Amino acid sequence: DDAGEAVGVAHRLRPGFVALDVDSLGGTVMQVCRGIRDVCDAHVTMHSSADNESVVVAGLRAGADDVLTGPRSSRELAARVRAALRRWTATEARVERGDAAPPRYSYGSLSIDVGLREVRVADERIGLTRTQFDILVELARRRGAVVTRRDLTEAVWGPRSNATADRVGVHIG
Repeated sequence: DDAGEAVGVAHRLRPGFVALDVDSLGGTVMQVCRGIRDVCDAHVTMHSSADNESVVVAGLRAGADDVLTGPRSSRELAARVRAALRRWTATEARVERGDAAPPRYSYGSLSIDVGLREVRVADERIGLTRTQFDILVELARRRGAVVTRRDLTEAVWGPRSNATADRVGVHIG
């Protein structure tokens, strides 16, 4: 079964980036995405040749960090992979230097373990995408402060990113 094999590979290799082709995987793509999300913390991008909003919404709900629709050049896809890996590498480097966020935040029944990249509410694990997790950690880090979408965009995607503030809403809306 291709879905099980893809999840198994992600579990063994723990990649920083996973690209899923909706057209190739068909109906199993959402299952594969959920499975990958369960076993590793890779940035997951889905691509569909169809320009269809329902594919985008379903992909994000299944745990994808990004869903691309319509035709894309190989140059654009390669640039997106490099950008995602650059962010992943920067996060890993901050953790190694000890510059990363504290290992744990707790607010009532909500617990955020930054080292494990795990969120729990009343001891129940909550599945979040990499981007959703990063947004939540930034909000926890700035607890009690007013945090704008622009603040979150810069914190999660970086100050030089071309991501717009509206992109935050896609991940938390």
